[in-house]
Amino acid sequence: MIFVGYEPGSKAYRAYDPVTRRVHISRDIVFDEEAQWEWDDKAIMGDDTDFTIEYTSMTGKRQLRHTCRHQARRH
Repeated sequence: MIFVGYEPGSKAYRAYDPVTRRVHISRDIVFDEEAQWEWDDKAIMGDDTDFTIEYTSMTGKRQLRHTCRHQARRH
């Protein structure tokens, strides 16, 4: 997956999957900061670099609430 930005109006990330050619929106992403992009690797994307991003609007959104009700104790 390739980080492409942030989802507007939420605290989610947008990541592009070059294999399925889809953008995924998720809050649960782990970044591998040690990995490097292989610019010469044509096996994943091939010569065709065009892709379509499908954007699905969610209606009836609910606001996220804090799930932790207890404060951390200092030791």
